[in-house]
Amino acid sequence: MTRSRVKNDFSVGIDDGADANAITINSSEKVGIGTSSPQEKLHVYSTSSTRVEVEATTNVAAFKATNNQGSYAWYVNSSADKFHLWDFTDNVDRLTLDGAGNIGIGTTSPSKPLEISKTNGGAVIRLNNPDSTVSSAESLGSIEWQSNDASTPGGTGTQGIIKVVDTNTYGNAYAMTFTIANSGNSAEELRIDSDGLKFNGDTAAANGLDDYEEGTWTPYLQGYGQSEPMSQTYSSQLGLYRKVGNLIYVSYRITMTNKGNMSGNYVLLKGLPHTIGGTTYTGGYGGINYFNYLSTSVSNLWWEIGAGTTNSMWLAYRSTAGTGSSYMNASGISNTFYMTGSAVYYTS
Repeated sequence: MTRSRVKNDFSVGIDDGADANAITINSSEKVGIGTSSPQEKLHVYSTSSTRVEVEATTNVAAFKATNNQGSYAWYVNSSADKFHLWDFTDNVDRLTLDGAGNIGIGTTSPSKPLEISKTNGGAVIRLNNPDSTVSSAESLGSIEWQSNDASTPGGTGTQGIIKVVDTNTYGNAYAMTFTIANSGNSAEELRIDSDGLKFNGDTAAANGLDDYEEGTWTPYLQGYGQSEPMSQTYSSQLGLYRKVGNLIYVSYRITMTNKGNMSGNYVLLKGLPHTIGGTTYTGGYGGINYFNYLSTSVSNLWWEIGAGTTNSMWLAYRSTAGTGSSYMNASGISNTFYMTGSAVYYTS
């Protein structure tokens, strides 16, 4: 053991046959291994690869850090090939790295490269942009998919990106974009913003697909001006619909058993799932696939759809090919009128 004075302070060094002092403890109670000028409570130095090891053949080998707020330890346990971060305050493992390279947060048995486990929907990944001012088109962060397949052109590099970008200059409107690469060329394929879905790099507000809906509806027939309550009866009133944006597709099947007090110069199909929009006679088109039991002879039968038609389709017909069309009145259908068909129209 040697003892030397440095700047009026004593330090103790242990050489034990080493070329220089192996361990130094200075007057500040800092310990140096391989250095005579330790900068921290424990300072290990070497001119080549350096390793500090804590080993236990049974139970736990750990490094522990404690302050007045809490205590944590990095440790390994002899029972498994895993590296843990232990929270002494709550007595729980906060992070686990297993021998396969899987990282678990909230779980000690991760089965994927990153697995986060927390109850009540608490497993959240957050990408945070700390900029106090966000400029137009600035990204808040992204997730990327990378390929290293050099066997084909465009097989290497970033192949997919999901990001959130600012869409105005105020930092309060954003879009989520999806970019895909094809043969090395990347392009935005899908965008979701307040206007709805947009495709192939389109950012125009008018082109946003803002709604999709599907369900059932109950079709029924009514004579124009028919008094309430209506007394028509049916054995079948089936209707399905799909709404894509403001475009509505409906299909239906109606079988009457008695038309009751149905009267009027027009026959209306009602019960539509959404209000007809557009201008008069431009709302859409209604086709009839099959019909039977009319009291009027016709060659063609269809529904006329337009705004201002009390949210209904008006039954029109042509008696013979090449003649003008007319509207069907209530006397033109029988008590057992049957029809199936579909229609497409715009809603407002």
